[in-house]
Amino acid sequence: MLYSRKNQSQVQSWCLVGDFNCIRHPVERLGSTHSNSEANLIAEFNDWLAEMEVDDIPCVGKPFTWVRPNGSCKSKLDRVLVYDDWLSKWSDSYSDHCPILMNSKHTDWGPKPFRVFDAWLSNKDYTKVVRDCWLKTWSRDNCGDLGNKVKQTQKKLNDLENSLTAHPSDQQVQQLKKIQSDLWEQSFLHESIVRQKSRSKWIKEGDGNTS
Repeated sequence: MLYSRKNQSQVQSWCLVGDFNCIRHPVERLGSTHSNSEANLIAEFNDWLAEMEVDDIPCVGKPFTWVRPNGSCKSKLDRVLVYDDWLSKWSDSYSDHCPILMNSKHTDWGPKPFRVFDAWLSNKDYTKVVRDCWLKTWSRDNCGDLGNKVKQTQKKLNDLENSLTAHPSDQQVQQLKKIQSDLWEQSFLHESIVRQKSRSKWIKEGDGNTS
């Protein structure tokens, strides 16, 4: 097929790149016994290259392009083949860089991370927007209605303790510890907020009553 396209084409600077699944010389394969059938394949491949009038571009780096997963066999199967006209125009068409592989498969890396740009900090509305939007949302989700949360957690703890037998399971013990920890955290936070609000109210009313 390639031979027919080559004869029909007016283009003389052809470049063929790919896995040809064949070696040109026995030295291009290690770890495998060379048989007569392989020798025939090598001869056929070289005859085809001669008909196509292409040759290898000199390679640098690793001599083998394919390695068996266990490392027992190595071969040079991948090539860059060009016409003489190509070499006359680009005589140094090789790279001393390692090749890279681009995979077109879509990968979902999750939502993009939120970034804060330094220029935002110079905006006079930045602090107000953060305080009004982010802090209010965070406070509502984490500290909102703490009084009821404490009561609900306390009830959950009481119910669990009443249901325990003389020999609770490991799962029940872990659940008990988790609820106790949640209750302590919620109670501490609730008392701290109530104390701070009471102190703020006392300072405000005290200042108002000061003559």
